[in-house]
Amino acid sequence: MTIELDPPEDLSELEEELDYTFNDKDLLITSLCHRSIQNAADVGDPVSNERLEFLGDSVLGLVISEFLFQQYPDQREGELTKLKGLLVSEVILYKIAQNIDLGKFVFMSKEEELSGGRNRKTILSDAYEAVLGAMYLDGSLDDVRNAVRIHLLENFEELVSNDEYINYKGRLLEYTQGQNMGVPRYEVIDESGPEHRKIFNVVAKIMGHEMGYGRGHTKKQAEQQAAKVAMRSLKLID
Repeated sequence: MTIELDPPEDLSELEEELDYTFNDKDLLITSLCHRSIQNAADVGDPVSNERLEFLGDSVLGLVISEFLFQQYPDQREGELTKLKGLLVSEVILYKIAQNIDLGKFVFMSKEEELSGGRNRKTILSDAYEAVLGAMYLDGSLDDVRNAVRIHLLENFEELVSNDEYINYKGRLLEYTQGQNMGVPRYEVIDESGPEHRKIFNVVAKIMGHEMGYGRGHTKKQAEQQAAKVAMRSLKLID
């Protein structure tokens, strides 16, 4: 079945970014179809990339797991799981999608586009997984490995050490619960600056004790910083 959709951009540009040329262009097109396009698509059945995203998520997970297993032969399962969780996280996949300008290739409704859909984190990260799923079906696992290597694994050490991507709050919570220390509490102790550029100062408390302070332009940013300092106080990170 041929999907009658006009690509928003020349898809050969995307294939160059993927270092892969699709034999079945319809697979690539389907992988780029956000569900908002369903009513506008001239096909017999509804079209969206959700099934390919489901497949791509699993294929990406396998490629990342395989890489980490080989890269860290002495790491325990728990540490490998944390690294994998970071590398397949929405924020990382969104960054990759931005780097290859994936948003301009996605098929979506005019309403979705006008509401900022071409730069929406969930849409782009899901589309990247769907493209990998389509590549797996059209080609092979090796083709997916190659694309993931180019987009992600060649820079993985930089990614796993970048504060922008590390969930310090999640890691601290995991530790405190594992040690029967309860749930960390975050309190805003001060706000300053104009409304459009506020600075939040936050303290992280564990079992009532102040363990770390953080500041940022959002509460979330300040809490992440406080959690990182708390982890340092607990000798969990350098």
